[in-house]
Amino acid sequence: MSETEILRHIRTAYGAMIVEAAAKHRHRPEVMAGIVMRETQGGLSPLLDRPGPEGRGDRDTEGRYHGHGLCQIDDRSFPEFCAGPDWKDAAKNIEMGAWVVGRKRAFLAARTLGFKLTDDDLERAEIAAYNAGEGRVLKAIEQERDPDSCTAHGDYAAAVLRYAELYLNLED
Repeated sequence: MSETEILRHIRTAYGAMIVEAAAKHRHRPEVMAGIVMRETQGGLSPLLDRPGPEGRGDRDTEGRYHGHGLCQIDDRSFPEFCAGPDWKDAAKNIEMGAWVVGRKRAFLAARTLGFKLTDDDLERAEIAAYNAGEGRVLKAIEQERDPDSCTAHGDYAAAVLRYAELYLNLED
């Protein structure tokens, strides 16, 4: 499937859930769709242990999966959420992903006041922090490095924002 077809699948299957979670946590819906795309291709990624919203990924060298659901909520950071059944529910997983992004934004916004980040800079940083952790991203900002420099493949936020733009411009 092409990126456009996968994004269309995400919009069809999860679009209403994404809009609701994004509104609740004050994110752009297309950014949340971009995260779902980057993390699991809307549950279609071959790297998941099973397709769909109940897929787990981020397999370690001992064969354990740490990412849970469409937004790949990490069991090392959110063990209670991942221990229960909610991570398998697409709407609850997307809502949790949106909550996590909001938490990353609040952390970074409070600690980067002296850096005069634009709203776009802060959005890129929060997206990067979703992948790499807010501590690593804050350190990158303090060292005047791109927040993506500490993310998987060095392009997490850039990829999410590219997917967001594609999602926003999907035609029926």
